[in-house]
Amino acid sequence: MQYKGTIVQPEVGLSIVSEERGEPGFLRTFGGGVRAHRQTGRWGWGGGAELNVFKTRTLTGGPDWMAAALIGLDGSVLSGDGYVRSMVSAGMAVLFEGSDIDEPGSIGFFVETRPVVFRFKVRDTMILALCPLSGAFLVPQPAGIPLVDVQYRTNLTVEFL
Repeated sequence: MQYKGTIVQPEVGLSIVSEERGEPGFLRTFGGGVRAHRQTGRWGWGGGAELNVFKTRTLTGGPDWMAAALIGLDGSVLSGDGYVRSMVSAGMAVLFEGSDIDEPGSIGFFVETRPVVFRFKVRDTMILALCPLSGAFLVPQPAGIPLVDVQYRTNLTVEFL
């Protein structure tokens, strides 16, 4: 499944089951976005944007939902005859929805890694990709008391060739 050219990738990601401060939780993070990716044989590069919604704790210990836009660049490599992709992304994180101490509009950074993405050909122009476990490190507010969120997610992507 080697392909050379531009790929458009709408995607969704979520944490099905996660743990926050020792307490099990369900659906702690979710989001969706789109990427444009240029594949040049085995190697690829591109960029994208995602809306990332995650649950954190307030100062009093209650749950609070926050949202950040992740805008960045990525690089990837194909292996296994094109059926497996590994990818890393980095860029800026813009906080949309704040909390008691985190102001909306602050700009920080993020790094995400998808070590193994399984790709399944659906049609000649469409591939379904599943990343069973990705890791993201978000710091949408680096100033003052930094807002740091570590996420482990499952991602589903449709690649349009």
